[in-house]
Amino acid sequence: MFDQFVRDFWNETYDHFAETDKRLAELASAQEKTDEQIKALTLSQARTDKQIRHLLERNCKPKVTKTKPAAKKASKKGGAR
Repeated sequence: MFDQFVRDFWNETYDHFAETDKRLAELASAQEKTDEQIKALTLSQARTDKQIRHLLERNCKPKVTKTKPAAKKASKKGGAR
C-alpha cells in the first residue's frame, strides 16, 4: 500500500514537473522573441531620433541674411542756438 502511494505520488509530481518544464521552455521561447522585438524597436527609435535631430539641425538654423549698412543720418550743422 505504501509502495503504491509512493509510485502514485512520484508519477503525479513527475507529470507536474514535466508540465512545468514544458511551460518554462515555451516561456523562454516567447521571451526570446520579445527580446528580438525590443531590440528592433530600439534600433528603429535610434534611427528615427537621428533623422529628427538631422531635420532640426537643418531647419532650425538661423538664416544668415546680408544686411545693408545703415544710412548715415544727415547731421545739422550749426544747429539752433
